[in-house]
Amino acid sequence: MPRTTKKLLVYLDQNFISEMSKADVNDRVKPEFKELYQLLHEGFIDEKLVVPASWFHDVETSLAPNLKERIVSYQNYLGQVDLHLPDHVRNYQIGRYLQAFLGKTDANPFAIKIAFRDDPDQRTKMFNITVDSQLERLDYKSGRLKTAQTLEEIRQGIVAEKIKYEEQMEKELAAQKDYFLSTALMYYGHLCTDPHKELVAFANAPVFRTIPVISIYSRLWSAVLTKFPDRLIKPSDSTDIDVLSTYLPYFDVIGTDAFMAGQVKSLSIDQEFNVRVYNAKTASLNSFRDFVETCVRNTAPVNRPVLSVFVLAAPSVKEHAFKFFYDLGMSSREFREPEWVDIYGFDDGNMPRYQLRQAPHREVPFYGLQEVHPLKVTPGTTHEEILSICRNYCKADKFLLIDHYQKLPKHFLLGVAMGCDAGRDTIFGYRIYNKTA
Repeated sequence: MPRTTKKLLVYLDQNFISEMSKADVNDRVKPEFKELYQLLHEGFIDEKLVVPASWFHDVETSLAPNLKERIVSYQNYLGQVDLHLPDHVRNYQIGRYLQAFLGKTDANPFAIKIAFRDDPDQRTKMFNITVDSQLERLDYKSGRLKTAQTLEEIRQGIVAEKIKYEEQMEKELAAQKDYFLSTALMYYGHLCTDPHKELVAFANAPVFRTIPVISIYSRLWSAVLTKFPDRLIKPSDSTDIDVLSTYLPYFDVIGTDAFMAGQVKSLSIDQEFNVRVYNAKTASLNSFRDFVETCVRNTAPVNRPVLSVFVLAAPSVKEHAFKFFYDLGMSSREFREPEWVDIYGFDDGNMPRYQLRQAPHREVPFYGLQEVHPLKVTPGTTHEEILSICRNYCKADKFLLIDHYQKLPKHFLLGVAMGCDAGRDTIFGYRIYNKTA
């Protein structure tokens, strides 16, 4: 499908995220997972790609509560957007195909907002707040095992009857049609002029078989149930197929189970939707890593700040750090989305820490509660080395280097931005530098 977002959209199944979260504490994890994570994180921070979270991730995480905090933490370093629930995607996708069939609209069934709760091209924020649904209390594990057992019994019957892929495909599509008709009035009746007539006609039309949530689901299950007589159904199969049939058309890259990746490719689903599909085997991980590295190195950031500000660990800054960074933070709030300013604070290892009156026993760093990116620096770092660090982290065309404390006016950063636009090289007693030397 043609790209409709500026950022690369990457979906990782739970196995990828779990292995990445264990890479630092488990020597048996393939090093390729750590390398891939670092590149994905870099691409996310640099406004080039996003790896969203889904309901399926929440459920899978509930099955491994001992890794929960690590998994959620790693997810937050790869993306700050969520996907809609699978039923939402299914209903909207089918609804748009129905409207096109009725000639009422040509709205895109692959519009990103159908799958994404949040705009994937939105700016990467410094903080991300998540809610713990505590799904481990619902015991999804037992349900998955029971579903797998039921499907295995069905598979054995299909193998015994020597049912071929094509025949099973017709059965799967028939089941999809029956399910659609059983709920059609509830979900799609409002889209019709004559619901009973039009919904039945749509279900019987050739286009119904091509709807991705129906077609991909039917093809994958038909392959799994008929083409591998000696392979038992796994508890993860149902989730993998649900994920692929729901979200695959909305992504550029998918990282999934090796077996399922093989089915997607053998059925040419990846080519149909122009999606790169990788798995967790070493060769595929290396290809995945190389592709992401090329993307990160050769793609321009989607969002860029109007200005980057770097604050040195000067004695006068240390003396007034909390107040100074507070004033900087308040000044940055003068900008309105989509404009913003990145603020970086150098930390030489001897920066002050503070205690708030509201929480006297909890320390906060030298920049207080402001959105500041701390940069470690060793004492004795030369001015040229400082400038090199600034240019490396600067995402704007210009940056301001603050080397001493002074009381800042309310509109300080707006004034700096205007000074940059006017070609000034100093303002308020501070130097302005170009990102490129």
